[in-house]
Order: sequence, then C-alpha cells, then structure tokens
Amino acid sequence: MNLSVIFGSFLLVGSTYGQLIHPDTKSTQGKTSSNSSQKKSLSFQVEYDAPSSTSKVSQGAQVLWLALGYGKKFKAPEDSKLKQVIAINPYLSPEKPFFGEMIGMQTMPDGSILLAGTGGLDPEGGTKGVGWWKITPEGSISSWVSRPLHIRVSEIYPNNEFSITKESSILMSSKEGSVIKIKEDGEIQNIASGFKNPGKPIQDSKGNIWVAVGDTDCESACKLLKISTNGAINTVIDSDKTWSNKNLPATEKITLGILTWDPTKEEIVSGGSFITAKPHSLHSSIWRISTDGHARKVFYSTKGGQGTDGIQDLSLDNEGRIIVGVRIMNSRARQQLTRLDERSGKLTALTGSTFQKNTAVYDHRPGHEEAPYDGPASNANIRKIKNLCTTPDGTIYFLDEHQLRRLDKDGIVRTWAY
Repeated sequence: MNLSVIFGSFLLVGSTYGQLIHPDTKSTQGKTSSNSSQKKSLSFQVEYDAPSSTSKVSQGAQVLWLALGYGKKFKAPEDSKLKQVIAINPYLSPEKPFFGEMIGMQTMPDGSILLAGTGGLDPEGGTKGVGWWKITPEGSISSWVSRPLHIRVSEIYPNNEFSITKESSILMSSKEGSVIKIKEDGEIQNIASGFKNPGKPIQDSKGNIWVAVGDTDCESACKLLKISTNGAINTVIDSDKTWSNKNLPATEKITLGILTWDPTKEEIVSGGSFITAKPHSLHSSIWRISTDGHARKVFYSTKGGQGTDGIQDLSLDNEGRIIVGVRIMNSRARQQLTRLDERSGKLTALTGSTFQKNTAVYDHRPGHEEAPYDGPASNANIRKIKNLCTTPDGTIYFLDEHQLRRLDKDGIVRTWAY
C-alpha cells in the first residue's frame, strides 16, 4: 500500500524569506514595499492509499484508438474513425488509464515530469486523488503531493500556474491571490499574498521569484513583480508598458501572460496574446526581459500572421531555443508546436503541421482536430495544447487535452501518459 501524507502536516508558515508578505500592488517601478503579519499555522494530517503505477505492466509500443470520453479512454481498433496514438509508457495499461483531468505540467531538475491533475481513474470516470504526480524518465508514476478528492483545501487546488524550483519544490499562485511554495513533504510556505490574479511564478538562478499580476485598471498579467530573497517586492515592469496601456502601439505592448526563466542568458522569457478594439485584431508577442527590467521583443504577429492566432504556451529547449505552442484558425491542424528563430523572428513548425483542406464534415484524416494522431512529426496533429515543457535530453512534452504526449528526438510524436 502506498500511503501518501497529504501536504505533510498542512503547515502554512512564514517562508524562507521571512514572515508572510502582503505587497502593496500600487507600488511603482523601482520602488519596493513589504508588510508583514503574524505567522499562521494550520495543521491536520491525512493518509490515504495514493494512486500510483510503479510496476511494469507492458512492454513495447501499443497502438491505441481513442474514445472521446472521460472514463475509459480507448476503443478497439476496428473503429477506424477515431485517431490512433502510440503509447510507449511500460507502466501503464490501456485497460486502466491513470489520469482523469490533466491540469498542467512542468519539468523537474532530474528530467522527470510533474503533472497536476486527478489520478486513479476508473472506467466509469471516477478518480481517487488530486494533486501532483511525478512521472520518471522511465515512466513510473507516483504521488508527489496529493490528497483524496473529498478533502477540500481550496488554497492549493492544483492549477497550471505553477513552476518547479531548483530544489524541486512547487511554486504556484492560488486563486486567493497568494504565491506559495509546496515541498515534497507537504510543507506549504506562503511567499507573498494580496495579489490580483497572479500568474505562474518563476524562480531565477539567485532564488528571486518573478510573477505577473493584475492592477487597478486590468485584471491580470499587466505588471511584473520581483520578490527578492529578503522579502522585498519590486515592480520591475509597470502596467504603462504592457498590453493594458491603450495608448501604446500594439507592437510595443509587453506581454506577460506566460513566463519562463532562461538560466543560460539569465533572462525572463515572456509571451502571450491580446486583442485590440480599434482596429479589432489579435496580437501575439514574445519578449526577453533582463533582471533590471529592460525588455526586447523577439517575436510579434497579428491574427493570421505566420499562421498564428494566439500563443498557448512556451518553453525553452535544452539548447536555449524558445519552443512555442500556437493556435491556428486557417487550417484543420488547430494547434502546432513551433520553434522560434530569434534572428529572423520567425516560427518553424515542429509538429501539428497543416494538411490539404477538405470541406467534409466528418474528415478523419490526420490533421483533423477531432482527436490526436501520433506518428512522424509531419503527420501528427494536436487538438489542444494546455502546457508544454522540455527535458535535458531534448524531448518536448505537451499536454493535449487528457493525454500527455511527446515529440522525441527522432521526430516521432508518441503518447507518454493517459
């Protein structure tokens, strides 16, 4: 029996940076603010038989045919109208899929994948636990931090607004407006509170934390804050320089919807999309931001430009190149994985490429958006990119609805977890 202690003793404590911080979200660029409060401690301990898959149940690749449902995920291959996936995880059986909802994922320092979602799926669609699950490079799955579904801890319900610190802790934003850290033993540290819709926080090489938040005049991702290791909070990029400033030209609006840290260049890579009213258009851009707040644009596109109608997610590969998940509306390949050439500012499709159009309502060729299809990158398609990340060996992982898929170095798209 695999017993998992839920969030350890569920301890909300002052972080390693000191006491709880309640930032003044009205601070201006270059100014800092930090208020403190008494440390808060709530404790309870719950043990349960956490779902896991740590024994090999199959060998070799399996060609599986998808069922467009939440419980039993696969059908017999006789139903040729459904797309096929190439499942290669030896710790999973198609008769017993592991995950229900897949919410988000990130790469861990050891090359494992940490996936947020619900685990212990049964054929009827029920799941046993919710939290974060570690998938090793070999494929075994175990609970990292999780809880039974019936235990409600709203502050730390997993979402896709999380990253992994260099010591393998979870760094995430809660819907209550806090930035928190969760360790493997379940200890929860409150880094800072009082934010308006904080996005995914990231940690730089020196341990500082960066997060995009809302402001008085915008809901989210319109200003960039730095939370220093001493607890000070600094507004590095204010809302007058971002997408929310109606007076800025669209090409100069910094997008902060998606953040990641580039350890090679010691920079933040940020990106996202926004809509302007007059003229009505969708704009997408990617920026590199130095730690002193200097931002330089490395990609910009309007709706339909370069086949791009919005940025879904971005990451850096093992060579420091920017990998971008994009949405496209003018073909049957609804989503693509691309790589940015920063010298030219152009995107190159890696997989999810377009195919010859066909107006048939029921078009089940590769490239149709109805369901994923694995195989050579030039033929594989993607239904909906929720997250993407890369591992040190060059593999690109992406969440496609309720499947974890990967683009391997040999140019083949395969399914890693389901």
